Amino acid sequence: WVLAGGDAGTELFCLERSKTRRRQSNGSMEYELRLEFLRRITTDAVSRIVPQPAEQRLIIWGPVSMYVFDMDLALLATCRKPHRGPVCSACIHFISGLESWLLTGGADGSVHFWNLCNKQTP
Repeated sequence: WVLAGGDAGTELFCLERSKTRRRQSNGSMEYELRLEFLRRITTDAVSRIVPQPAEQRLIIWGPVSMYVFDMDLALLATCRKPHRGPVCSACIHFISGLESWLLTGGADGSVHFWNLCNKQTP
């Protein structure tokens, strides 16, 4: 999987070996690679994509919004304009299946603490 972010949002691609062979072998790369678009994840501009594998979370943020996903790309939380200026850094700590903590740092020097709680549905 490949996540790519930019001015138009975040897109998910699948990178795989195609069945087409290259005309000239380049070491072990004798097959062409294929990049297939799967789906759009976000539509807002993206500044950074930060995976947190130990916490099983993915943080995506840009100038106007911030998103938190699990590793299966299920949306856990979203926030519009989390700081007055752009977000410069973020880290997350997984507490349980129902709760995570998120710290964000803004260009204005402020640090925000977020408690993300997932509702348990029957």
